[in-house]
Amino acid sequence: MLASPIRQVNAREVFEIGTYDGHSTRGMALNLAPNGHVTTLNLPPGDDTMSGGSISVDSQLNTKVTSG
Repeated sequence: MLASPIRQVNAREVFEIGTYDGHSTRGMALNLAPNGHVTTLNLPPGDDTMSGGSISVDSQLNTKVTSG
C-alpha cells in the first residue's frame, strides 16, 4: 500500500516517520525513481517521558525491535 503510490508518481524523495523494523522503508526504496532517497525518523530508544512528564506510549513501541 505504501509502495504503489510511490511508483505511480515516480517519487524521488520519501520521508517516513517511525521506521520500526525497516520493512516498509525497503519496499518504498525499491519503488523510488532512479537515484531516489528515503529519509526516516525514529523516536530515540529509552526516551519515553514527554516534556509534561507523562509517559509516551509511542516511544515504548520502539523498544520491541532494533530499527533496520
